[in-house]
Amino acid sequence: MLKNIDLISFLHMIKICRDIVILQILLGSSSVLLCQNVLVLEKATKREIYYEPGDWIKIHEVIEGRTLSGQIFDLSDSSLVVGGIEVLIKDIDAVYRILDGYKLLQRISLLAGASYITLNAVNGFINSDDPMVPNETLIIGTALIGAGFALQPLTTRRHKVKNGIWRLKILDYTEEKPL
Repeated sequence: MLKNIDLISFLHMIKICRDIVILQILLGSSSVLLCQNVLVLEKATKREIYYEPGDWIKIHEVIEGRTLSGQIFDLSDSSLVVGGIEVLIKDIDAVYRILDGYKLLQRISLLAGASYITLNAVNGFINSDDPMVPNETLIIGTALIGAGFALQPLTTRRHKVKNGIWRLKILDYTEEKPL
């Protein structure tokens, strides 16, 4: 009886290993066939920021004078599609990049200020305090909320593409490579 269970579990393990190998072969061959174009924002000092279809981007267009933001739907050799609008690379004046550290600090500050005031208000209501929210709480909470709003300009950085040290180019990875 014990030998049959060991044999069954051994055969089950072989089937699982076979399925894993087949999955790796399929995924490996599909990654060669599904390569794509990549938008690169690069600096003269060799700093590069890569954007692929599906990434969020915010750009300023010279011709129409509008700022577009949204998901990149498609990249061709000389244009990109953002939010359903096709924009030529040569018409892009600036690319805006979100600075994640400042964005996180802004969200934490806004959330902390609002939560601090709300929790003290609920506590004052439960304890039937005469001023339900003390002045010190209002000062600290509004200072945190104000700091969150003051951090707003620091959350994005503008990279000028025209006549600047940044440039845009599209790398083409669509050629098929032999396995």
